[in-house]
Amino acid sequence: MNQRPSQLVQWLIHNFILFFKLNIKIFAYHDVLG
Repeated sequence: MNQRPSQLVQWLIHNFILFFKLNIKIFAYHDVLG
């Protein structure tokens, strides 16, 4: 088996990280607004 992750896995991880960062920004923004 391949030791390296496939393109799909890398793509999913990349999107998950972007989504996570976006959620933190939105949460912090709402927290500032109260």
